[in-house]
Amino acid sequence: MKAKDIKEKIDNAKYAKLIRLISILSPEDHQKFLNDIDLILCNFLDLKRDDLPWINPSKNDEKWEQIMDNLRLVSAKLEFESQMKKRTIH
Repeated sequence: MKAKDIKEKIDNAKYAKLIRLISILSPEDHQKFLNDIDLILCNFLDLKRDDLPWINPSKNDEKWEQIMDNLRLVSAKLEFESQMKKRTIH
């Protein structure tokens, strides 16, 4: 397998994990959830929203994109678990 194919496969797996994680949310909640994650990352890392690779992909190098994608996935998992603890089932 070529390095490019391996990278694409890994990237697709990351996005699939994020999609599975938030698949139970409505489209509005889905967008709000991702925006909340972006705000958390920006506040935590003292970044501007335009510095995020999924907002402005042409501005960043490949290593930065990988790091931020992984951070977004981790943040999303933590936030999702936190929200699930707050939910009650009736």
